[in-house]
Amino acid sequence: MLNGNQLWGPIPSEFGSLTDIEYLDLSTNKFSESIPGIFGNLLNLYYLNLSNNKFGHEIPFQLGKLVHMSQLDLSHNSLEGKIPSEMSSMQSLEKLNISHNNLSGLIPTNFDGMHGLYDIDITYNQLQGPIPNNKAFQNARVEENDGLCGNVGGLKPCNHSVEYKQTSKLAKMYGDIMKATNVFDVIYCIGMGGQGSVYKAKLPSGSIVEVKKFHQELDGEEASQAGGMLSFQTASSYGGLDDITLEQLITI
Repeated sequence: MLNGNQLWGPIPSEFGSLTDIEYLDLSTNKFSESIPGIFGNLLNLYYLNLSNNKFGHEIPFQLGKLVHMSQLDLSHNSLEGKIPSEMSSMQSLEKLNISHNNLSGLIPTNFDGMHGLYDIDITYNQLQGPIPNNKAFQNARVEENDGLCGNVGGLKPCNHSVEYKQTSKLAKMYGDIMKATNVFDVIYCIGMGGQGSVYKAKLPSGSIVEVKKFHQELDGEEASQAGGMLSFQTASSYGGLDDITLEQLITI
């Protein structure tokens, strides 16, 4: 454990080689910049605590690969952007604390299927939209998120508008594609080009889609953190969303 020290600066890249580590506590230090996507390589990790640091930018989508993760604490940082939908792949997750950040947007609806969760704290963010239909979220600590709605104490009822219904379908589509390609594993790649890679996926409905994942035109470490996940397109329809592409989906 390295918690409660005066460690500062970015997380060293060497942490990505600690593939046998199961427990990592870097809380209450002064680490800054982005949470590195290399944490997604630590596949045996079941406990990760990065709370009370100075991390900024977005939560890396690569954390979704940590399928053995039981407890994740990213609270009391300056994280921003949306909660990655890929985190729904963390089916062993029991405790999640992302409170006291600057997270915004909708909570991914595919979090409905995270049945192992029982302790959630998302207080003091800027999250919006409905709370997932999940027992843990119904009992979650959600205060100080003015845009949230649902059947949870202190929240306003949701206005089940067309916008939310459409967003729900889009989020489900995105989650299905992430699962079908195992977070864009190379074994599902059927072609590569200068602008991106094409993946083939079989969705739960039985339909086959080809999805183009565009590269992000960034340099150096910034590109590795972003993971190239800017926009997606598919020519296939999905559940009545014939005219909606994954390029639109990635913006929710």
